[in-house]
Amino acid sequence: MIGGSSQVQPRVVRAGDENRLQGELALPYNANPYLAGFGFPNRVAGVALPGAGDYDIVFDSASPSGAGPFTFRFWVADTTAPSLRLISARGGVLRISARDTGSGIDHARTRLFVDGGRRAASFDAARGLMRASIRNLRRGRHTLKLLVSDYQESKNMENVHRILPNTRRLNTTFVVR
Repeated sequence: MIGGSSQVQPRVVRAGDENRLQGELALPYNANPYLAGFGFPNRVAGVALPGAGDYDIVFDSASPSGAGPFTFRFWVADTTAPSLRLISARGGVLRISARDTGSGIDHARTRLFVDGGRRAASFDAARGLMRASIRNLRRGRHTLKLLVSDYQESKNMENVHRILPNTRRLNTTFVVR
């Protein structure tokens, strides 16, 4: 997974030969047909069921202006979904702990619903905290449904066991006083 403002894209290739791409998943796009954004570009590259041997990760940009500083996150065999926990629903704000120790939470794949209606959420990755406004809700009990995927999930597909192991669902209620 690539972070930063550059337009660098990762690829996974056989060691020493940038022309030996390691399959379709080695390209930076969402390969999971069960996620929103299926088929669209993202900045994640991987390999499904890799054989023994050495691999290289190469980084490329479409133009010199897209190059620049970037960071990348590397993981192997991440099959653990993020952890989610409702912290509070006070002061007009939902606060939810959202953490992932593997590939990291993919904010583009986060879906939050309150009483069946979609809500926008902000995320503080350093603190593992998600926030959503609930200022306009009436007093009483409300339902919360939250789906959060990590970056690995965009590389899971039907050719491997357990297609959505890296998506966590939180279904709960909360009270507005």
